[in-house]
Order: sequence, then C-alpha cells, then structure tokens
Amino acid sequence: MRFAARVALETVSANTWKARALAEKNAATSLIAMLALARVGGATASEEVFAALDKFPLSTLPDRLRIQKLRVIEVAVSRNGKPSAAAIQKNIADVDAVFPGSSFELTTEMSQILAAFNAETVVEKTLRLMAQSKIYEEQFAYRYNLRSVTVGWTPEARRTYFQFFNECNHEEQ
Repeated sequence: MRFAARVALETVSANTWKARALAEKNAATSLIAMLALARVGGATASEEVFAALDKFPLSTLPDRLRIQKLRVIEVAVSRNGKPSAAAIQKNIADVDAVFPGSSFELTTEMSQILAAFNAETVVEKTLRLMAQSKIYEEQFAYRYNLRSVTVGWTPEARRTYFQFFNECNHEEQ
C-alpha cells in the first residue's frame, strides 16, 4: 500500500505535495513521502529532505523504519548529490550513534552511509565487523563500502583491509 502511495505521489508535481510531506509527523508516512521527494524533488528539495529526516533520529525508530530512513538518505545522495556539510555531520552523528545495527542488512546500510560521508569512525568499526563475520558475502560487502573512504586509516587498518585480497589470490593459485 505504501509503495503504491509513493509511486502515485511521484506522478504528481512535487510542488503540490512537498510542503505537506515535509511537515508530516508520523515517521512511517513521512519516510515514504521523503523517499518520493528524494526521487523526484530534485537538488532543490534535497536539503529540505535532510532537514525533515532530522525529526526522526535513528535511535528512536524500530529497525524497519531505520532501514527506510537509511534508504531515503541513499536515494537522496544518489539522485541529488551529497548534502551540505552541516547535513552530513548531522547524518554521521545520527547513524554512528546506533552503528552497528541489529542485522547485517541494517549494519551494511549504515556502513555504506558512513563511508559515503567519510565518517572518521567508519574504518575502525567496519573492520571490526569484518573480523567478527564468518560469512564471505558480509566481509566483502564491508570491504566494498570502505573502498573510497579517505579518513580513519592507520597502517594496521590498511593491512587488515588488503590482507583479505592477498589471501583470496593465494587460494586461487
């Protein structure tokens, strides 16, 4: 039902519903509207989307809504580019406060956002998650998220990151 409502919203000019979407107080409804606005509102609506998301800290949301909020952030960045430095810092603080999450799906989304925003803590925390995981796909996903992070690296962290690829290469020979 929510998916159909979002798709219907996206077919109407965002100018007709944007104000109502930005003012919505119910988290579930707001996140669906913010996703629609992130998809069709363009760069001009991007900062408004990030400001509206501030009303719903991840620490106050159940996991299903956390995932939705994280996806709104990802879509907003993917469609409209990174937000202002102030919005980036707010999002880093919001995500980092609950990272890692209660599931791999939630944790990898958080890791991806922290990495995209070049958060100082993402390398250390994500490398710790990689070490704890015994599942190849999870380890690879975490490494993939870290591929473009430019802060938070120590020589030991770099060795840990690249050791996996060296081990994979030796196994193939």
